[in-house]
Amino acid sequence: MAVLILAPMVTALSGCVLQRADISPEGQLEVFGPTSGFSLRDLPGDWIGVGLNENKLEDHLEVVSVDASPAIKVTPGPVDFFFIRRVNAELLASPFLSWSWTRSPGAKKRSKVSLLIGFYGGDPTSRSWGGEFFAFLGQKIPPHDRLIALSWGGETEQAGAVDKEPRSARMIVRSIRNSSDEWYEENVDIGRLYRDAWPRDDHADTKIMFVGFVATADGGSAPSSLQFSDIVLYR
Repeated sequence: MAVLILAPMVTALSGCVLQRADISPEGQLEVFGPTSGFSLRDLPGDWIGVGLNENKLEDHLEVVSVDASPAIKVTPGPVDFFFIRRVNAELLASPFLSWSWTRSPGAKKRSKVSLLIGFYGGDPTSRSWGGEFFAFLGQKIPPHDRLIALSWGGETEQAGAVDKEPRSARMIVRSIRNSSDEWYEENVDIGRLYRDAWPRDDHADTKIMFVGFVATADGGSAPSSLQFSDIVLYR
């Protein structure tokens, strides 16, 4: 799971504060969906691509319409890349993530696309990153000390299986081989996943720092794309 190491967990100071999406008073945020105002041609300030030339985003990301609602198609490329939205949320206040998805028609192999959630604040051994104002000065990716990847398995990987490392955990949402090209709805209790993976963390201080996608390099093979819609944090 080394691919999940996004960047050094340090803070650089410069002249501007980067945008992040706020949770509603009801504990909900539409990360991607009909009202999120998303456009690849005019990327909102709280979204960032890492690992891809910004002029090549549309080679691996495509916004399509499904029943009059937007969906985003994520296709792996020759290098690992991340496409994430910076958010401002408390894990205890918004512990659930829901979304809809479908695979490339005819795909049978394990997808190299995962949903990725980054956290900070729960690990008592992590360095303090200061107040929120300084923490978001001049850096594209927020500080993070824990990562959860929600992935799609191959032939031998069972839905619900969790693979944990010291700072990251990966859960198999569903087997690609046992799915069709229909749309599926998923709901995951990321709060429980976090508690199970890191029971000694201070969960009351754990913040959700970003939600998005990671795609590992396709290795020259035919890429297996996934499409996503209605990605929502909620309680």
